[in-house]
Amino acid sequence: MKRSVRLIAVMGGLALTLSGCAAAGALFSSNGASAVAGNGGLIVDAVDAITGPSDSYCRKGPAESSGEAVTSEPGAGATGQIPVYKIEAGDCVAGDTEIKSYEYNEIKAKNEALAFQQLHAVAVAQAAEPTYCRTATSHTAYRSSAKTCLAGEETITEEEYFAAKEEAKAAATKLP
Repeated sequence: MKRSVRLIAVMGGLALTLSGCAAAGALFSSNGASAVAGNGGLIVDAVDAITGPSDSYCRKGPAESSGEAVTSEPGAGATGQIPVYKIEAGDCVAGDTEIKSYEYNEIKAKNEALAFQQLHAVAVAQAAEPTYCRTATSHTAYRSSAKTCLAGEETITEEEYFAAKEEAKAAATKLP
């Protein structure tokens, strides 16, 4: 329904542009209006032939009972992101809510910012993790302050590091 009204409006504007202002009165007269209404299907077909079907902006899941488009947290996934998508030539999937393009862009921007924050937090946590190394000759385990092992040394896990430290501690108690 919305699409038909939009297409009729576009075709009306196109008709005004092509025919000029002098013919505008005839278009809006009772005879002109009935001609446009009677040929509404033809106009929609003509616009579809020229422009093709319009884009749809959609939000996954049912609409809220308030009737307003949902742009806040309800329906957000485990990551906190709100699932939205765009269909370039058609309508939303049954059960999903059609939203305005500016709402789609706003939600998409918020989702991208949230994804960046989450990735940044993971990167910071990984950068803060220590690097453990084992020397090539004496096989001594140590924690590198440079975040990398020296050439020829092996990078080991935290568990391997603590196991090597326990072995070294046990070996030190057995000395004569």
